[in-house]
Amino acid sequence: MSSTNSWSYPLINLRKDKLDPSTEDLQSRPPQAISRKARRRLMKETQNIKTEELKVTDKVIALMGPTGSGKSTFISTISGADQGIGHDLMSCTNEIKAMRVRVTREDEDIDVVLVDTPGFDDTYKSDYEILQMISEWIKQAGYKNILLDGLLYLHRISDNRMAGTPLRNLEVFEKICGPQACTRVAMVTTMWDDVESEEMGDMRERELVASFWKPMVDRGSKVVRYSNTPDSAWAILDPFLSHRKQEMAPIRMQKETVQQNKQLRNTDAGQELYNKLDEIDKKRRSLMKKLQKQIERSGSGGEIVEILQSQLAELEREHIAETDRTQWLGGRDRGNTAVAACGAGTRAW
Repeated sequence: MSSTNSWSYPLINLRKDKLDPSTEDLQSRPPQAISRKARRRLMKETQNIKTEELKVTDKVIALMGPTGSGKSTFISTISGADQGIGHDLMSCTNEIKAMRVRVTREDEDIDVVLVDTPGFDDTYKSDYEILQMISEWIKQAGYKNILLDGLLYLHRISDNRMAGTPLRNLEVFEKICGPQACTRVAMVTTMWDDVESEEMGDMRERELVASFWKPMVDRGSKVVRYSNTPDSAWAILDPFLSHRKQEMAPIRMQKETVQQNKQLRNTDAGQELYNKLDEIDKKRRSLMKKLQKQIERSGSGGEIVEILQSQLAELEREHIAETDRTQWLGGRDRGNTAVAACGAGTRAW
């Protein structure tokens, strides 16, 4: 990957005491305080549910982030049920999964719905298909008057680069949320056991807050650490369980697709993704032209020419596949317009 498309965490010295205290509230709590709060919750039942089974009283929290960032692990830790945890970069979540967990908190039963979403670097589906899936789920939830109480964006602190797909995940996530929903967002760092040292992890976390996550943090998003324990997971979820539904607004994508009846490609998230992938395809076409010129200069035979022709053929296949997917999703989006028009009147925002 060229230097123009990659980024490494620079060795800078950002003091912790210069951070906004709101970004350290959960991770700075004494461990015993988190444990006592976790012990007050008694898990009563856990079940996978469909979108049509959502209830207005559910506390709905969506998990997003790149493949392998720990979304399924987080839900399995909360629920005690195996969500297909992956141990490599192969995606184990290739569809939207919602799980309802009933807990007792301060003598009150609460139904918490955790929504597991695939990352945009999914092993089996294109970025277009992933965004279509997320958009459709958010839209159908909106038709049932279901708002998201919280959104967790998970990021591996063990990663030493913020580039390519992880960066694209983050930029599309920002557009899905919109600025008004930032106060209901937690930026969650994971995989602390895999980082080279705690000092290195601290440095990366501070740089994320000061740079890539700064727009969302400035609008009220929290930055928290997940330490792979139930206490840590419940401490992250706890602030979202007291939200009052009547005081909440829909996230941007839900407002765009339900109230404004926008097609996916016309939403802010759709435009962001399409623009990013168009940039990638432009670079792909430029490389194809260079390979073609190299082949012409190299003659008609030889091992080098065969290698160049193989590379060119692979790029051409990728280009055609991306073009076909764009056209397919555009046509499918238009087909959903009638459905959206029927449901748009069910929610007055």
